[in-house]
Amino acid sequence: MTDTTAKKRILIVDDEPAILFALRMLFKRQPLIIDECDTLEKALTMIDAGSYAAVIADLRLTGEGSEEGLAILRHIREKKTATRVVIMTGNGNAEVQQEVRNLGAAIYLEKPVGVDILFNVLEQLGVVRTDETPAAGGVNRTPSPAAPALRLHS
Repeated sequence: MTDTTAKKRILIVDDEPAILFALRMLFKRQPLIIDECDTLEKALTMIDAGSYAAVIADLRLTGEGSEEGLAILRHIREKKTATRVVIMTGNGNAEVQQEVRNLGAAIYLEKPVGVDILFNVLEQLGVVRTDETPAAGGVNRTPSPAAPALRLHS
């Protein structure tokens, strides 16, 4: 039986099933509890009900011009101030980036996002450690045959 008390919990919010799957597969070997959802409503409910070390959210969940990721960020800043937030988008610009930072996101990323960048981000946020062996909870940076397929596209 695995002890989950030391595991950190993250929430991944994206409307694209392929991205949710890729991130779940990417992080499954880490000492993390991974929750995921694809709508603003589900995300807010899960955030209210749980305690997350980090939330990785897509900016746009319902299409062009939408900004549900900002609503998630605002909600977390109001109710779960210790939770670190990463906003990802495939349609970013300097204005959106500035707004995300002004609202208190820890990290802003534009898709596609490489595997190493995601691990570096989670390490910066204190969610994973790369200075240990994989068996001890560190990140295994050895390329796998599936690694190129985990490059995220929006």
